[in-house]
Amino acid sequence: MKKLSELSDNTLLGIGDEDFSCIVKEEFVETMLHAEAEICIVEPIYASFDLWDFLVITTDSYDMDEGWADTVMYAIKSDPELKNMEKKINEIFKKIPSYELGEMIENDMVEVRP
Repeated sequence: MKKLSELSDNTLLGIGDEDFSCIVKEEFVETMLHAEAEICIVEPIYASFDLWDFLVITTDSYDMDEGWADTVMYAIKSDPELKNMEKKINEIFKKIPSYELGEMIENDMVEVRP
């Protein structure tokens, strides 16, 4: 298990369990908030948009005619303004991650107060 003292000051930490809050190590050590809580490194997770999957889900959800998804995909790929829509959506998703708890960290820096 890694120790808190081994991490760089800008390491993003998750404090708590399922309803964790994110804080950088430097701020955590300075404020000494949540010293008794479980500490983990936080890992980013990114959504991914796939146009074809979206069209298949839409077809199933709205009971669209057979071939509808193919027709829509062709129309989107043929439109110069929409051609790169999937790429642009994924670029936005890469800028806005969500987070999940990763490796647990031993708190060897912040004293737990009784």
